[in-house]
Amino acid sequence: MKKNWYGNKQLRFFKLYSTGEILYYKDMTEYRGTIVIGAKTQVIKSKNNLEFHLKNCVKSNKNKDEYVLV
Repeated sequence: MKKNWYGNKQLRFFKLYSTGEILYYKDMTEYRGTIVIGAKTQVIKSKNNLEFHLKNCVKSNKNKDEYVLV
C-alpha cells in the first residue's frame, strides 16, 4: 500500500531491484511509476511500525521527494 498526497491508501505492487530502483504497478500489468533509491535516501520507520517514509529519492517519474508506504 502507498499513501497518496490526499492521505488515501492505494494498493500497489512493488518490485525492488538491486540497482536501487523500485517499479510500482496499479495491478500486476499496469505500470504506474519508478522510484530510485540512492545513497542520500532516508528510510524512516513510523512509531507504530506500520508505515515508512522514503525521503530524498534520487529520481521519480512524479518529481516527488517523499513517498509513504504502508
